[in-house]
Amino acid sequence: MEFLREQQAVLSFKENELVINNADITKIPFINYDTLFLPARTKTLVAVKLQPNSASNGKILQATRIDAGPGIFAGECLVTNASNEAKLFFINATVEDVELTMAPVERVDKMMQSLALEGLNAEEMKSVKEIVSKFPFQFHLPLDKLSLTGSGAHRIVTPDDIPINVKQYRHPPHLRDEMRKHVQELIDNDIVEESESPYNSPLWTVPKKAGPDGVKKWRLVIDFRALNVKTIASAYPLPQITEILDQLGKSKYFSTLDLQSGFYQVPIDPADAHKTAFSTPFHHLQFRRMALGLTGSPGTFQALMDKVLTGLQGIELFIYMDDIVVYANSIQEHKEKMFRLMGRLKSANLTVRPDKCHFLKTTVTYLGHIISEKGVEPDPSKVSAVSNFPRPKKP
Repeated sequence: MEFLREQQAVLSFKENELVINNADITKIPFINYDTLFLPARTKTLVAVKLQPNSASNGKILQATRIDAGPGIFAGECLVTNASNEAKLFFINATVEDVELTMAPVERVDKMMQSLALEGLNAEEMKSVKEIVSKFPFQFHLPLDKLSLTGSGAHRIVTPDDIPINVKQYRHPPHLRDEMRKHVQELIDNDIVEESESPYNSPLWTVPKKAGPDGVKKWRLVIDFRALNVKTIASAYPLPQITEILDQLGKSKYFSTLDLQSGFYQVPIDPADAHKTAFSTPFHHLQFRRMALGLTGSPGTFQALMDKVLTGLQGIELFIYMDDIVVYANSIQEHKEKMFRLMGRLKSANLTVRPDKCHFLKTTVTYLGHIISEKGVEPDPSKVSAVSNFPRPKKP
């Protein structure tokens, strides 16, 4: 009451509002990472952590409304900053218990900056932010640990366990530092581990397409050809691209998403991990997660994604390997479909790559084709690559 008097506040029952004329409002972001449990049809007092700010400690602050989903209400009140903590009432007006993860404001802001949002209007931008805020940890940021799904594992089935040991390739001395850096990244992300396996497939370094800065980049590849010859391949089929494209088009909005290093989010069965061993001048290692270049990896990944998205695949979205497309005729329909998709990815502990996500576009590129409300047509850049192919100079 003393605070309201000091600020010459006006309480209007007619307008249903509280007006504070002289208050100096400072935004202090939440930094909560904890998951809150909100029982159905209850009002719960929750301690919310604030970003450290000594100037606001002990002062009364304004908590703005927190958009936590349909039927969940919080914020729109005055709170006291007590040692960088404020207490808010959360109301769960739904008939189901809810687990709510509050993302730090700065994380949501970083994700919004990473997304390709050019051309979106205010309403579309607001809808995307609601999706990002509801599923803040399904978008991978650079300092995040790469997630690992528990929804499946890759098997390497061989008729026997006679080791394959292929002679290693000679590596150019100027690429050794590059190799060391990439291998350390694999170790730091728990993708590979030290090994005593008698198996050994050769490692090679290949050039990647240079980035916008023109700096030459490199990629590590493992030559698993000898292992693949011995492996009993998976019979799980990949979707027919033409069948997917035939069912797209005629929608107003399209969103495309790409998983963050999709194969590396899938574990290798521990019983088969030793078969993936490879050597560098510094280590003998084996994969803990599904490696690129293994026969059967595409089938394993597609089977896993079909399982995770059962009931959504082919009905309100399509998934080809780690490329997802969602289609809708309204912003609300799109948001509801995205909530269901991200909910499934959250349950499977899978994350997407923000800079490869394109939301609420009227025209998108997917599987080498341009998709829009008008239908599907080939990507001109792909057509150009064929039509402008150099003529043979020799008969």
